[in-house]
Amino acid sequence: MGGSGSTTLGLCLMLLFLARSQQFKSLGKLAIGPQIFTINEPLTFGIPIVLNPLMVIPFTIVALVLTLMAYGSMAVGMVPYPNGINIPWSTPPIIAGCLVSGWQGALLNVVQIIVSALIYYPFFQAADNKAIADERNMEAALDEEAAAVVTDGHTETYPPEAIQP
Repeated sequence: MGGSGSTTLGLCLMLLFLARSQQFKSLGKLAIGPQIFTINEPLTFGIPIVLNPLMVIPFTIVALVLTLMAYGSMAVGMVPYPNGINIPWSTPPIIAGCLVSGWQGALLNVVQIIVSALIYYPFFQAADNKAIADERNMEAALDEEAAAVVTDGHTETYPPEAIQP
């Protein structure tokens, strides 16, 4: 498993199953389809990872760790060297591992997805907590705005419970 497209699969699975913020829950549902085929643009621009110092750290570390895992597992003989099959770049990770290195390659991809998720987890938690705080601030601002009613050029403020939907 290599390249940044397949290294974000662990992050996408966390968005899908562990996110608490509405933004990340929605992004997880949106991104899982393309992510299966190693297309990670919905994540890189949706979280965002691009120009985000918090998320660029695991984005870089995961690629390095997974590359070293693949190299090390092949160097010690746990996974056979690639068999020379040139697969399309959009082949899903576990299928790609199986096609290139047999069942050991597929198993390596499963382990790499788990390692990817473990590395991303603390950064994901921080980003999810920030998204939750942003959502709460937005709700409070909308409630404040709904409480202010303009009549005849004057603004009158009503408590939120006094406003009937």
